[in-house]
Amino acid sequence: MRFSLVALLPVVISLSSFVVAHQDHTLEAREIADGLNARAIENAYFDNLERRELLSEFTTRELLDELVERAPPKKLKNAGGGGGYTCIYCGTVFDTAAALGIPAS
Repeated sequence: MRFSLVALLPVVISLSSFVVAHQDHTLEAREIADGLNARAIENAYFDNLERRELLSEFTTRELLDELVERAPPKKLKNAGGGGGYTCIYCGTVFDTAAALGIPAS
């Protein structure tokens, strides 16, 4: 059986285009994903390191004072409708909320 080169050429071209069209790109995608994950981990590490270095400049007292200052005021229970306010932590009754050291909104 004889095959001519001209008859075999379209078959070879179609098979080669089929192989190129169905290439497995999963390994390339994994390499890109691994690179992104490593980069994200590295960025997170250095962001945390910078944050730690910035926070190390402050004392614990300064940090707590700033957090207390920025925290929203706590809701106080009115003591029996008599105009007093009861501290939710210690139970002490005060005449006004300002007496607890909480500024009026």
